[in-house]
Amino acid sequence: MPKEYTFSPKLKLIVAHLKTVRSLDNYVRGIEMKKDIQDLSNHLRQELNSSVLRPAEWSDLELSKGVLYSSGPMAPAPNNALLTKWGGGAIRLAVELRDPVHPDNSDYDPYVELSVPEA
Repeated sequence: MPKEYTFSPKLKLIVAHLKTVRSLDNYVRGIEMKKDIQDLSNHLRQELNSSVLRPAEWSDLELSKGVLYSSGPMAPAPNNALLTKWGGGAIRLAVELRDPVHPDNSDYDPYVELSVPEA
């Protein structure tokens, strides 16, 4: 008598939800997920630029390679109180929203980073 094959728990889950798995695979492989992440980045950038209270000389967030970033206060004015307060350094903000399924490296996790000079 033939012995019944026992699926591993992960394969059993995939087979049980095959239609959903295929739909997800198409979403991830196609351009739709990239577009959705881009739309989220644009929305977040607009919201943060328009609704977060910040000093007047603080630069707007820019998008570069999936990362929203601001280099902090715009520097040219020598009497910029923010730059003086931080000892010539700048506060920096970064928001990482890149593809959560295919990370560029194995240590990837979305993040928000605030850098403040030691001084």
